[in-house]
Amino acid sequence: STLPESAIQSLIGALKDENTYVRQSAASTLDKQSTLSESAIRPLIGALKDEDRHVRYSAASALHNQSKLSESAIQSVIGALKDENKDIRQSAASALGMQSTLPESAIQSLIGALKDKDRHVRYSAASALGGQSTLHVSAIQSLISALKDKDADIFVDVSCLYMYKTTNFASTRSKALCTQNPLNLTRRKSSHQPLKLFNTKQGYIHKAR
Repeated sequence: STLPESAIQSLIGALKDENTYVRQSAASTLDKQSTLSESAIRPLIGALKDEDRHVRYSAASALHNQSKLSESAIQSVIGALKDENKDIRQSAASALGMQSTLPESAIQSLIGALKDKDRHVRYSAASALGGQSTLHVSAIQSLISALKDKDADIFVDVSCLYMYKTTNFASTRSKALCTQNPLNLTRRKSSHQPLKLFNTKQGYIHKAR
């Protein structure tokens, strides 16, 4: 439910409380708001650098729900991709994925996150890149490389779907790597049924979960 502005302002103030639990609870409550004003987003950005990882995670999660972040906010979220905590890095990548158009600095950071040691971070980075309306060739090549990841079956469908919807799909080696039956990709786009990639002796094929 949407909180009144007075309640949101109180929560913003609580983000600076000396008690860690209070700060974390405030960020967690803001996480439930689908649309926050810039005055609320700025304190959450500051909370990304909180000394407590739980506060940082709740702040990143709250930002994940925002579909429109300012350039400065995006830059701060990019910084969170380097947090020592894997859950915060994953939330940061997911938050960037909520933005339909990202600056090149964010794209490059997400490309770097495709090599994160945590599989969930890599998945969120691939998903964020796959959700972009346009990508440069270098980013597309990075998604293609992600198909070779040891955990490729987790997020390769995201990479394939992006390549499938681009005009250059047929001319890239991603076509051979992604599927032997493009109709499966078409079905996934229309029905939102997830696909999983299975590595067989004959090559890569898609199969509905």
